[in-house]
Amino acid sequence: MIVLKLGGSLLSVPDLAARIEAVCRQRSSERITIVVGGGAAADVVREWDRAHSLGDEAAHQLALRAMRLSAEFVALRLPAAKIVANTESLAAAWAAGQLPLLAADAWLTRAEQTGRSTVPHTWDATSDSIAAWLAAELSANELVLLKSVDSPVGDLKQAVRDGLVDPCFPAAAARVPHVSWVNLRSESCQVTAWVCVK
Repeated sequence: MIVLKLGGSLLSVPDLAARIEAVCRQRSSERITIVVGGGAAADVVREWDRAHSLGDEAAHQLALRAMRLSAEFVALRLPAAKIVANTESLAAAWAAGQLPLLAADAWLTRAEQTGRSTVPHTWDATSDSIAAWLAAELSANELVLLKSVDSPVGDLKQAVRDGLVDPCFPAAAARVPHVSWVNLRSESCQVTAWVCVK
């Protein structure tokens, strides 16, 4: 099983659906699910937090809602997409030939209500870390980061230093065997291997 993390900055790409489908075709033998970043909606939450000092918890919850809004938008662009909030709806979507979009807010809330650790409730853990946590939660073999830039040259720590992933990402991705990368703005939309964790 593979988790695709769609960066929120890509939601303005005009042919977004076709590009996502091109990536999915490269992994057509696998069950695929998608996590969508918060994009511009999450940026608004950041601005509110700077202006009004919302606090980590409030900002985290609003950022999760921004991710849900972005997922709702992507569901409108991909006819086969279905937002799923639990393992049962995930399995049902796959069985129906649909492309599941994970409602990250529901998955994290349910896990935390049962006392399990997810990701820190700070801006150090963005949707990249949330996607990595979800990939580990689902025992995914691969996490593919769909970004607006080419694959990093260095390792996870270097990518953090370069601002390409958040500071919590290396720890969040530690339980995912393979992390790959694709510049979704490139013509090829080619998935390339990046980090082999295990």
